[in-house]
Amino acid sequence: MSKQIRRINFLFSQPVASIASMGIVTFSMLVAGCTEQNTETSEAMSPEAVAKRIEPVGKINIIQPEEASATVGTPESVEEETPEAPAPDTGESSLNTGTEEGPPLASEKEAQLLHGKTVVENSCAACHTGKVPGAPVIGNAEDWRPRLVQGEEVLIQHAIQGYKAMPPKGGNFNLSDEDIAAAVAYLISQVR
Repeated sequence: MSKQIRRINFLFSQPVASIASMGIVTFSMLVAGCTEQNTETSEAMSPEAVAKRIEPVGKINIIQPEEASATVGTPESVEEETPEAPAPDTGESSLNTGTEEGPPLASEKEAQLLHGKTVVENSCAACHTGKVPGAPVIGNAEDWRPRLVQGEEVLIQHAIQGYKAMPPKGGNFNLSDEDIAAAVAYLISQVR
């Protein structure tokens, strides 16, 4: 019987010894890692190191028009150096769409179509190029024929308020009603 006990002890002693030695090695590594982190942590938490980590990547220098003329080597006003930005949208369009003042002039109609093309390319093309089922494809007369029967005003109303799967203003709420009207005029021009 003593021979069997020795054999059992031998079988259990090797795995236990292996596990114990791995535990000792792991514990040693953890202790060594903690002591290294403590020295690094104290250096990393110094006020200078923290300030360096959280400082802004860049700085913006805004010069007011009054200050711009006082600055050496700059033009008299900021407006001379930067191109004129478009006026903010006040809800009214500068384009004559023919609603109250009669039919638009040819150049105004061309300007409206050019503006509509820009709106379509930037906001409408994502869905109206055949990528979304049910959305009429730009330039496809067959897709637009049933919609054209409703009239341009109904199409504009649907585009502004949303219709079926299309969200209001195609999901771009920055567009004015005049932008939508120009986009619809452009879309219609592509199938006529």
